[in-house]
Amino acid sequence: MRLDRKTRKKIGISIAAIGIGMLLAVFMPFWGWIIIAGAVLIYIGWNLAEHK
Repeated sequence: MRLDRKTRKKIGISIAAIGIGMLLAVFMPFWGWIIIAGAVLIYIGWNLAEHK
């Protein structure tokens, strides 16, 4: 079974999109929590600096 170049490219893009989606589903929540924690620390530091 021989696939032409156009079909192989479409299959490759589909597989890459599925892989990227799986990676984002795992790592985005992790990075989201890190960003939220950083924002909270900045807010707490800002409040401490304002009140001193």
